[in-house]
Amino acid sequence: MSIFNAAPRLTAPIIAGFLCLAVTGVRAQTVVVENVSLGSQGFRIEIPRIEAEGSNLSREAIQALFDGAQTGSLAARLGGWSAASVRMPELRYRQTLPNPGGAATDQVVTYTNLVLSGLQSGTAQRFALDGATSTAGNALVGEITTRMGAARAQDFDLGAAAAFFTRAAGPNEPLRRVYRDFAFDGMQVTGG
Repeated sequence: MSIFNAAPRLTAPIIAGFLCLAVTGVRAQTVVVENVSLGSQGFRIEIPRIEAEGSNLSREAIQALFDGAQTGSLAARLGGWSAASVRMPELRYRQTLPNPGGAATDQVVTYTNLVLSGLQSGTAQRFALDGATSTAGNALVGEITTRMGAARAQDFDLGAAAAFFTRAAGPNEPLRRVYRDFAFDGMQVTGG
């Protein structure tokens, strides 16, 4: 059979494939956002790069999620985000900690290769990261470094996590589950 005889049989699947790409191409596109930060007195979140595959939000809308001048809480804004996957090669959380008997100290936690899969309305079906490192210290014990191995969880609620790290709960506010089935591959703490 020549290729010309096979052409009619190949034409329909090829056209169908191109139509699928045309219909889903926008949804499967990767949106990249760089140099995102959010913070207030005492804490700051810094994300050098966000890669969102199949996001319902544009680059500008993702940037707006982390804009402290936006109305509504960060937790509520994150609840509107859906994507097939979101990857953050690095996320840094900085906070100022009280230091008994001395000046306050900064704690910096760096998460490496954080991936959220199946993000629907701000909740990821799967959460994974390659590891994390935390440094803090004070005059009494010196610097303390904590290293955590790879971690994973299910049903990771971005809004609940944001609320946990950015504000105190009200006295009548119900508890929210942040994640389910969290596991990590060991932890090492050193100090001096």
